[in-house]
Amino acid sequence: MKITFRKLVIKNFKGIEELEVNYDASVTNILGANHTGKTTTADAIMWVLFGKNSEGQAKFGISPKDKENNIIPNLENVVELTMAVDEHVYALRKVRKGVTNKKDERTGNTIECFINDRRLTLTDYQEEIKAICSENLFKAITSPQYFNSLTADQQRALLVKMVGETSAEQVAAGDKDFAAMLNEIGGDDIKAYREHLSYMMKQVKESLNALPERITENEEMRQQLQDAGTNFAAMRKRLGEIEEAIKKYDEQLLDSTAAVTQQQQQRAEIRRQIGEIEKEQQAITYRIDTENRKQAKLHDDKVADLEYQLKDVRRDIDKKSSEIGRYEQDLQSIELLAADFRKRWQEVEAETFEWDTSKETCPTCGQPLPTIDVERLKKDANDRWMNAHMEKQDALDAEAAKMKEQKRQADAEIYNGIGKLEILKTQETDIARKLDEARQETVALSKAEDDERWAELQSECEQLKHQLNIMTAEVTGSGDNQIILQNKADLQKQRDQLKADLGRENLIAMRTARIEELSEQMRTLNQQLTELESKDYTANRFENAMIRDLESRVNGLFDLVRFSMFETLLNGSTRPTCVMTMHGVPYNDLSNSEKINAGIDLIKAMSRYNDVYAPIIIDNAESCNHILPTECQQIRLVVSMDEKLTIVN
Repeated sequence: MKITFRKLVIKNFKGIEELEVNYDASVTNILGANHTGKTTTADAIMWVLFGKNSEGQAKFGISPKDKENNIIPNLENVVELTMAVDEHVYALRKVRKGVTNKKDERTGNTIECFINDRRLTLTDYQEEIKAICSENLFKAITSPQYFNSLTADQQRALLVKMVGETSAEQVAAGDKDFAAMLNEIGGDDIKAYREHLSYMMKQVKESLNALPERITENEEMRQQLQDAGTNFAAMRKRLGEIEEAIKKYDEQLLDSTAAVTQQQQQRAEIRRQIGEIEKEQQAITYRIDTENRKQAKLHDDKVADLEYQLKDVRRDIDKKSSEIGRYEQDLQSIELLAADFRKRWQEVEAETFEWDTSKETCPTCGQPLPTIDVERLKKDANDRWMNAHMEKQDALDAEAAKMKEQKRQADAEIYNGIGKLEILKTQETDIARKLDEARQETVALSKAEDDERWAELQSECEQLKHQLNIMTAEVTGSGDNQIILQNKADLQKQRDQLKADLGRENLIAMRTARIEELSEQMRTLNQQLTELESKDYTANRFENAMIRDLESRVNGLFDLVRFSMFETLLNGSTRPTCVMTMHGVPYNDLSNSEKINAGIDLIKAMSRYNDVYAPIIIDNAESCNHILPTECQQIRLVVSMDEKLTIVN
């Protein structure tokens, strides 16, 4: 659809008394000095179409005024616009008339609307105009400044509507990593997915940072046990040799008493009992060693839990301190506002009614008004002033109450925040104390020798061994047997000492097992971190692919301008935006001529998308030496030295 203006007629509209503009099919130049009515022609077009001026204001000064800035009474404001919409011609006319009461006082206005000389109600007239072209679309394709008057969100929504949304599946097509990621997140938002990954990576890193210290603590404890220089392998070998030698001595003693069958059976029973006792002792030793490992692990877990608690409460302290700081800044802002408020209050309180004596003279004939009329006018003016003055005071009262409430809320938040901060600091001190105490604690490791049952068994075992030695000595009764018994006793002492020394090996094994457990946790967490970072990298690539796809399709609409549809934040994430540039320069930094051509480039794209073409009204056209050509009409408002409007086609 193509809209073409043919003729514009203006009568008594703003500062124009009467004007007729016949538009050229391609370019019409409207020239004139400042304040000669160039912008008024644009206001007239927008008013006859949509009842607003070129800035979108429904209430603006339509009525002409005299040199003293008084509205000239009894004038009809008329705007007629003849335009073609494809093959159809529409003659639009609006007439604004004043409405008076019985005293011939103007009380309002009425508007008459006509299309092709057919009178319509204002509602029907607006519906017919809307059927041709909506107000927003008309402004978008006729004003080079319109697009950049929108917010970034509105601009972005309009551009996305023009190019259409590309689905995540379409962007992911051909990339197996993208496809796997979309399958994992389901219908969730990619930004929420990345925030979740960031949180998980932070948690894993905190856990990883705590592990090296805990591993070092266990390595130091293990090293202290190893520093004794004991060779446990050699000790176990020597223990085996001693056990074998004792066994041989027992066999020699047994052989020497073979003749005494009854004593041999008794000794065998004693040895069986000794074996049962030693077996039970070994079970007790294993149970105690297991409990020792459990206690060591509980101690390590307690320290780790307190460390986590301390980190959490310190994070809460930092957060609460920041909140208090923000509210203190709010209080400072309120104090500044209060100072300004007191100044304005004093100004309002100091205001007094002042009568304009020029009102005592008739504006038409210049004669003094009757005293009764002057008094009435003065009373009316004083009443209006009093009402306005009281409204100002009421507004100031409301503002004061609002500031007082804001200060009360800020004070309350600071008071409550300080209380909570003190609680958190108390918690911090308590947790830090508990952590220090826990770190200083020495894990009480039990020894088998201290177990009551083990000691009872040891006593029984020693008695049985003593009994066995006596029986053996009685059987042999020879010097050789005495030597064997002495040698066996010496070996038994060495064996007992070796067993006691080998007890440290269990403690070293406990620390080694704990180190391996923590190291395995570290390997697992590192693997988790690698997987999370890989997923975040894929998500970041996917976000960039979505950005490139959208920006490529948006920028493909235009010849000159380019758009950045996303902004990269300091943490690497992105957020939607809409920033227009031309030749790499932001729109706000462009010259006036570049802004005009940028706006025309936008209009050309929006006209193509909507398939609606309308005259482009270019204000300050004199600032641009080369205005982009367009398929539709151009109405150029040019500042010149002409004292009256001049139309050049």
